[in-house]
Amino acid sequence: MTKANFNKLNPVIGIIFSPKENLSLGLSFTPRTEETVKWEEKSNIFGTSVIYENERFPLKVGTGITYKSRVRPMSFSLDCNYTSNHSEASKSFDDIVDFHFGWEYNEIINKLTLRTGFFTQMDSRSRESLGNIDQIFTTFGFSYKIGIFKISLSVMDSHLFSIGEINQTYINSGIGCDF
Repeated sequence: MTKANFNKLNPVIGIIFSPKENLSLGLSFTPRTEETVKWEEKSNIFGTSVIYENERFPLKVGTGITYKSRVRPMSFSLDCNYTSNHSEASKSFDDIVDFHFGWEYNEIINKLTLRTGFFTQMDSRSRESLGNIDQIFTTFGFSYKIGIFKISLSVMDSHLFSIGEINQTYINSGIGCDF
């Protein structure tokens, strides 16, 4: 059995600017950091071995925009996230750029909200390593409000547009409470 232990606080610093009531622009920054991770591997034959490794957490920069229609109860969101994985110490990871696009239509039938969109999940491993596992997910979901509670269900699937060696489908659900 292998166990890793470390504690790290890596802040995400961000700002949202709304030049108009229906338009928001955002920017976020996560600094690059390193942490020494203690790996313990327990074996019946050899006992416990302890290894200390320096792990690198990449620099990330994100930017996004949200537009809310004044005519209909809908909104559009687009964001781009850059992750700087490449460094002189570790050439086994590439820099990646991920995109997210979403559309939301509120209160179609009184308390029902529909959502759809897509997002990328690019493989950060160097292209010279194992096969391509880049994915492009399409999403669909809804929320229904009952009193102060909101029930949500969504499906995310990467079979439609992904050209990598992995395709996945996720079903998510949740319950929220508005106070």
